[in-house]
Amino acid sequence: MSKNKKKEVVKELNEANLPHNRKEQFFSVIKINWRKLLLLGFFVCLFALPLIGIHFYKDLALYQASLITNQDEMMKTVYSINTFTLIFDFLGIVAIGLGISGALRVIRLLCWEIGVFPLKDYGIGIKLSWLQTIVIYLIVAIIHFLTRFFVISSSVTEIIKFLIIGLELFIFVPVLIYYIYIINIYKCSIFEAIKSAFILYVKSLPLMLVLMILLGLPFFVTFINILIVKYLVLVIYLIFLLPIILLFGFLITSKYFDKFVNAESYPEYYKKGIH
Repeated sequence: MSKNKKKEVVKELNEANLPHNRKEQFFSVIKINWRKLLLLGFFVCLFALPLIGIHFYKDLALYQASLITNQDEMMKTVYSINTFTLIFDFLGIVAIGLGISGALRVIRLLCWEIGVFPLKDYGIGIKLSWLQTIVIYLIVAIIHFLTRFFVISSSVTEIIKFLIIGLELFIFVPVLIYYIYIINIYKCSIFEAIKSAFILYVKSLPLMLVLMILLGLPFFVTFINILIVKYLVLVIYLIFLLPIILLFGFLITSKYFDKFVNAESYPEYYKKGIH
């Protein structure tokens, strides 16, 4: 076989191995860049330490409160612990938001087959979107604070509590998810990003709910009573699962960006990374 024919065969084989759709792209990124994804998980875990520390303190304090024999005193103590935790959740939520913004830049570059220096690009991702990230996560933290405040309040009816929780889970959280992917790709104002996020969420409701459930898996660790196991499971999720879920989310949202935005307005992003 001549050298030219050999080159043509190698080229055809290489092209055959390239991703031709989002599903193939998902597995291709994992297969080729799994070490980088693990590193991203470790970075995000570091940014999550403030939030983990706050809730570790909460669990220990609630355990101590449960030993109080006086019922009224115990209830007051539990209320104080919950309020204290909610206030400091602001810092934890913003910190992990910044960590995720850095991870999303690296994931975008991996999907678009652009050379990546994980630590450098992680820092650039935080630097480029730090203001938008802080603002939106502060809003999220305030909404979360108000939701939890009303939930633990004895003066609010059960119907109102369910409505408030429903608004947070099925409106604010999905819009936030779309928002963080939008600011990772496009240059736009906070208002434009929120508006676009809401419209795209409505148009992609079923898949977005699946992504929301995957990102919400850490909340299930609250049912684990053994603290060491509880926080070990949380760290495993952050390092091993979260980067894969963020990758899945990037490809899912990219599908709808291509359909409703990129095809006409951003052709350079249309099906980028797919061959």
